[in-house]
Amino acid sequence: MLQLGKVQLLGEEMMILEVDICGLSEVRWDGQGHFTTLDGHTIVYSDRPTQGMSGVTVCIHRKIAGALVGYEPISDRVLIVRLNAKPRNVTLIQVYGPTTAATDEEMERFYQDLSLTVKQLPKRDMLLVMGDFNAKVGRKEPSTMSSAVGLYGLGETNEAGEQLEDFCLQHEMGLANSMFKQHPRWLYIRTSPDDNTRNQIDYISIIVQRWKTSLMNCRTHLTGAVCDTDHQLLVVTVKVRLAKRQNNTEFRL
Repeated sequence: MLQLGKVQLLGEEMMILEVDICGLSEVRWDGQGHFTTLDGHTIVYSDRPTQGMSGVTVCIHRKIAGALVGYEPISDRVLIVRLNAKPRNVTLIQVYGPTTAATDEEMERFYQDLSLTVKQLPKRDMLLVMGDFNAKVGRKEPSTMSSAVGLYGLGETNEAGEQLEDFCLQHEMGLANSMFKQHPRWLYIRTSPDDNTRNQIDYISIIVQRWKTSLMNCRTHLTGAVCDTDHQLLVVTVKVRLAKRQNNTEFRL
C-alpha cells in the first residue's frame, strides 16, 4: 500500500468485486487516523509512528461510509471500527497476527491485547474479528471439531492455530472460513513461494451462537484483488441492515 495509486486501485477493486468493507493487514503506513479518498471511500488505519512491517486498515465503501460511528486504533496490529446497523450495531476488529518467527512473548501480548479489546466492546454489537492471523487451524474431523472450528478448514494445525482456536473458544466465537463446505480452491489464502504449499492463514470470526444465522457465505476469490498481494481475497457475506443503506440487507467484507 506504499506505492503511488494503490489506494485508488483498492477502491476500484472493491467496486468490481462488490465488497463493501475491506480489511487489510501489513499495510506498512505510519501513524493512526482516517481519510476520505478521491472516490469517496473512507479509510481508517492504525500503525506505528514510523513506517514499519505491520499496520492494519479498514476501507469502507462510499455507499455505506455514512454508517461509520467511530473507530479506535489499539496498536499496529489491532484496529476497532464501529458501524451503525440494525438490529444491532456492527463492530469490526481488523488484526495482523505475529508470524511464526515471533517470540512467545510477542504472541502472548497480541492475544492479550486482542482479548482485552473484545471484553471492552458493547456486548450487544455484532462482532467480527478479521485479518491475517498467521495461523493454521487445519481441517477437523467430527471427533475433534469444536464450536470455534468447523469441519471445513484446510491443512494441518500449528501452534499459532491452537492459540487462535483458544481465543475463539474463550470469547464464544467461530471461524467463518471453517463453517462452509467449499471446494479446496476456495479455502486457501496464500501459496508458498515455491508454489508447493497452499495455506489458510486469514480468518473471519463471529460470535457463533448469536449471529451464525446472519452468515450467508465465506470463501476466497481467486480472481482478485489485483493489488500486488500474495494473499487471496477472503470474503464473507453478512445479513444485516446498515444505516444509509436501507434497501439492502447484506454487506460483503
